[in-house]
Amino acid sequence: MEKLRALYDEALAEEDVIGLSIGTRPDCVPDETLALIRFYAERFHVWLEFGLQSIHDRTLGAIHRGHDAATFRDAVRRTGGGPILICVHIIVGLPSETREEILETARAIAELVIQRLTADGYREILLGPAWAGNKLAVLNAIDRELETRDSWQGNRWEGTARSESSPTGREI
Repeated sequence: MEKLRALYDEALAEEDVIGLSIGTRPDCVPDETLALIRFYAERFHVWLEFGLQSIHDRTLGAIHRGHDAATFRDAVRRTGGGPILICVHIIVGLPSETREEILETARAIAELVIQRLTADGYREILLGPAWAGNKLAVLNAIDRELETRDSWQGNRWEGTARSESSPTGREI
């Protein structure tokens, strides 16, 4: 708690900072943490971003999220109804999810705020995590790994052929 308080205080001490955007998992917000975040949200503009990815427990288990959908719903319930703004991160089209399951995830979070589709942080003001400060490096590392594996999105679907528009077979 003291480390969180120190990080939040450091960020908010900057002259041009008007609030916080805190990314976390739904299983990492005990009531004590929410009370601290609520303290700041009563004074500043605060978003709490939950990484959900999917509303389906089968998918959450397959991608090793470490929490289930009920944990997400509980975290949102305990967070909501006050000054904290909520953002939810999902990944559309995770392996093995059907179109209907994707739509179920969308319906389940439809009443929550869609803050953004992707993010780019400024290194000069980013307190953490360190890897998020260089999005291009992360994307390039993913591209290199996909090329090493001779893999691209959809390559395991029957009838999918390598695209001529990209050396990795992915559409650009």
